[in-house]
Amino acid sequence: MKVMNLTNYQPISSMLEKPVVMKEKKVKVRKKEQTKVLKMNQQKGLINSLTDIADFGPIMPLLLDEDVTEVMVNGPNQVFCERKGKVELSSVNLRDNGQVLSMIEKIVEKLGHRMDSNNPLVNVKLNDGSRFTAIIPPLSVTGPTLTIRKAAKKQLQLQDLIKLGTITEEIAVFLEECIKAGLNIFVTGGIGSGKTTTLRVLSKLVKNSFGMKREPIVVDEVFDGDTQRVLTTIKTGKQAVLAAGHSHCPRDMINRLKTALLSEEAELPLGTASIQVPVAVDVIIQQSRLIDGSRKITNITEVKSLEGNDIVLQDIFTFKQTGINADGKIIGSLVPTGILPNFDNLLKV
Repeated sequence: MKVMNLTNYQPISSMLEKPVVMKEKKVKVRKKEQTKVLKMNQQKGLINSLTDIADFGPIMPLLLDEDVTEVMVNGPNQVFCERKGKVELSSVNLRDNGQVLSMIEKIVEKLGHRMDSNNPLVNVKLNDGSRFTAIIPPLSVTGPTLTIRKAAKKQLQLQDLIKLGTITEEIAVFLEECIKAGLNIFVTGGIGSGKTTTLRVLSKLVKNSFGMKREPIVVDEVFDGDTQRVLTTIKTGKQAVLAAGHSHCPRDMINRLKTALLSEEAELPLGTASIQVPVAVDVIIQQSRLIDGSRKITNITEVKSLEGNDIVLQDIFTFKQTGINADGKIIGSLVPTGILPNFDNLLKV
């Protein structure tokens, strides 16, 4: 009797730099020359032990499920997954917080990072492109937590975002013209909002566009120690920047950029940081995951100028909800605010 086909675990273990390779084996117990299969509780114990070795522990079945796009461990008995756009509580349970922490430590160690009370947060990309985020005490007051956002098997195109309702055809044209104009564009949003997917689609436009004023560098996560490098690149004027960053709204993105600058340059005055940001950012594309599970661009915002100590932001497009259909899906689209951006003369739309 086959207890388990371990070869199915290979795609997940390949996320790490040193994947665990295991061969399929039949496990039997011999007693007085008689062969007996393991009892159910013994099988479960064996499976738990083997999956612990594979680092992802009991959440492995969720990671192998093609319908699951994200796994969130908020505690031993709070393992959630996103399945077909909907977040649900799974039937998976871990022994205790110790097992959650052990799982985090194994993964983080293989990725060449470290976590402790002084470094309680890690947000890194796995080898297959999946995003791994973990938080431990004291930053997490309820215990260690982790999130794995699985990389999409298919690289989406601009038309895919239109079909999914993330953007409209008109917005797609507008964004393409912003890229051709050499604007500095930041795609922002929360975890699981789809910002990285949108960034990758826009980066393809860079490769396919002709007559660009400045070819941008593409930065997956501007807050992974790249803030100063990004701003330095911008100040040279030779390259534009197309970057993604975690934030809850355009204003939050601005505040996080200033904070990141101040943390990287301890002697940098607050006023100087405030001046650098509007020079570095032209457009913020805010993306959100709505309550129906869909991912949509909710704001396209211009970063205008500095007035006093405040950086002025102006929405160019905002998402307007018009209803909910019979399937519970939100109906709506990005609509113009009627205010032209200062860079309007650079666009051909």
